[in-house]
Amino acid sequence: MSDPTFEELMGPEAAVPDEDLEAGVKLAAHDLFLRLQGTFSSPAYITLEEVRDATGFDGQRTADAMAISLYRSRGKALWGFEFKVSRNDWLKELKQPEKAESIMRYCHHWALVVPDKKIVQPGELPSTWGMYVAQKNRLKCLVPPPKLEPIPMDMKMFTALAYAINNRQSKVDAEALKKARDEGYQDGVKRTRLDRYEEYYKELSAKVDAFEKASGLEIKYGWKPEKIGKIVRTILDGNREIGQMIGHLKYACQRFGDTKESIEKQIKVVEEYLAENKMMDDDDD
Repeated sequence: MSDPTFEELMGPEAAVPDEDLEAGVKLAAHDLFLRLQGTFSSPAYITLEEVRDATGFDGQRTADAMAISLYRSRGKALWGFEFKVSRNDWLKELKQPEKAESIMRYCHHWALVVPDKKIVQPGELPSTWGMYVAQKNRLKCLVPPPKLEPIPMDMKMFTALAYAINNRQSKVDAEALKKARDEGYQDGVKRTRLDRYEEYYKELSAKVDAFEKASGLEIKYGWKPEKIGKIVRTILDGNREIGQMIGHLKYACQRFGDTKESIEKQIKVVEEYLAENKMMDDDDD
């Protein structure tokens, strides 16, 4: 059976077009990994970030990312990736080829991932490397990685790979737990709001029932609320005018009482004056 072609390795997702990065956009290594996940996606691949060549203090080198191909149709294989976000990073890598070799020797494919193809000048890419450039959501293959002849994996590398898989799953579980907890909290908030709305509705319904009972008017299924509202407003406005009228009358009555008292005093003065003058007339006689 012949080795699968690059298109077969990548699957139909490789043909899906993606947008180029906008000019001036800067990506960090983790941004490249996110696009790697979008390209070497589950369930066909398991993608791992920062895989050591051994666990604990035995580890000497680190691959920025690895992908494990799980489908027979795509060739069950181990992929290794180096992320370089600048020209300077890439030149340092070229000066230390043994860094990549530590993990590359176990891989079926090895590739460089960059945010800009200008980071690598023509003739600089080793013949055993492929090359991908970042796009908006995924990676675009510029140089398909050739098929390598990996050495058998020893226990150091095997346990390091298992350790990376376990860390990935723990992170996925933690994120799933946080998501479930956040969703549960939001659901609780919604339920609390619904409970308050239901309580408010019950109170409002009770008030409407009491109004209908007292007024004999049916709001729910009879009279239109706006019509009843206008009637109530008219009555309230009428009561307000009547109240003002009563106030004026009370004031007038009070003023009338004061006037009456004043007149009575004046009448009394006049009567006393007349009485005195009559007595004087009687004396003259």
